[in-house]
Amino acid sequence: LHFQLFVVCLHFEANMAQVFDQVRGYVKSSLGQKCYNTFFEKAQFDVPCAKLALSKLLGLGVVLGASIVRVPQIITILRARKADVSTAMFALDLLSYTITLAYSYANKLPFTVYGETLFMALQNLFILFLIFRFTNQLRSLKVPVAAALYFGFAGALLSGHVPIQYLAALYSMTMPMSLVSRLPQIWRNFENRGCGQLSAVSTFLLTAGSAARIFTTVQETTSKLMLASTILALVLNAVMLVQ
Repeated sequence: LHFQLFVVCLHFEANMAQVFDQVRGYVKSSLGQKCYNTFFEKAQFDVPCAKLALSKLLGLGVVLGASIVRVPQIITILRARKADVSTAMFALDLLSYTITLAYSYANKLPFTVYGETLFMALQNLFILFLIFRFTNQLRSLKVPVAAALYFGFAGALLSGHVPIQYLAALYSMTMPMSLVSRLPQIWRNFENRGCGQLSAVSTFLLTAGSAARIFTTVQETTSKLMLASTILALVLNAVMLVQ
């Protein structure tokens, strides 16, 4: 019995050491050798390194939060068994997230800068499915056609064969796309003097995530286009939150 406990303890210690090495490797790759040495080897405080560390933490928080940001919206639709939300907003957002994902990946940006677009695209896909389900459109020919066009488009963008200049041109369209996608929902909220089934929790999380993303974009990229897109997203999400 004692020997078995000893063996278990050895395995546990080895596993913990492996986990610690993986965490240390992730922190080192995220902060860079210079900032890692400043914090963990020299135990010194450095303002640029502190900003970078904060940006990484915020970016990680945004990515993790994005994995559930649309869950309140999904629950709201499922409970009501109807979808009183703008189909155009979720469809255009899906396109915008897909383009942003492809553009950021092609530019080899850190995943913490754009990772939320992956999770939000998947959730938007499910919300669109619910919208078509509760509006009895699943049997319509336009749904499978639209799905085939989207997945073909997404597959092409993420294949790595699209030149970066074309991806940049598509990415420049995400700003007007965001504007156009939000306006129908904002107008619907104004007309109805309420938000219908638009989840306040999801809208708040989107607004908070956009605010945090401005800081990470400034710290980790030099793309003015990405910064402008993030600021626009914050403004439009804030308008819907106030409504």
